[in-house]
Amino acid sequence: MKKTLLITMIGLTAACNVFAQEQAALSINGPSSWARGTKVTVAVQDKYFNLGGSYGFSYWLMVNTTVAPFLSITGLKYFPPFNAGYNGPFPIFFDQSGVDTADLGAGPNPLRVVPDGSYHVTNITFGIANNAPVGTYTLHITTENPRPSAQADHNFNDVDFPQISFVFNVVP
Repeated sequence: MKKTLLITMIGLTAACNVFAQEQAALSINGPSSWARGTKVTVAVQDKYFNLGGSYGFSYWLMVNTTVAPFLSITGLKYFPPFNAGYNGPFPIFFDQSGVDTADLGAGPNPLRVVPDGSYHVTNITFGIANNAPVGTYTLHITTENPRPSAQADHNFNDVDFPQISFVFNVVP
């Protein structure tokens, strides 16, 4: 009986440690219809827990290669506490594989550890060309080398972001 109880307690302790692991995630919110020849702004939210705070994050965006040549990032607005991010030049284009060509991440200015939590970190403005193909596309962050998207914990260790997706429609 004692052996069964001990094994159960060890299993529960291990399960609790799994739940206490470092967690970081980004989310993107904005309009789902993007009209050709216009600009659209989406908001990026950063959430992280059990990191002991963060010094900042890095991320790159990726889109379908069909629409990549017709999209560009025309502006970025960062919000406190992560207000030190990319500041130009603009526009930022997507390469042949559909990945943007700049790290869109940010850190606090002055450099310090920002407590665990949830923060609205960036507004991203996209320009959509007049001749962009109409259709449904997916915007997501990169998760693999050479451009892994990650949160820096209080020891400057990277905590990888899980894959996220934001679906949008290019309309006439």
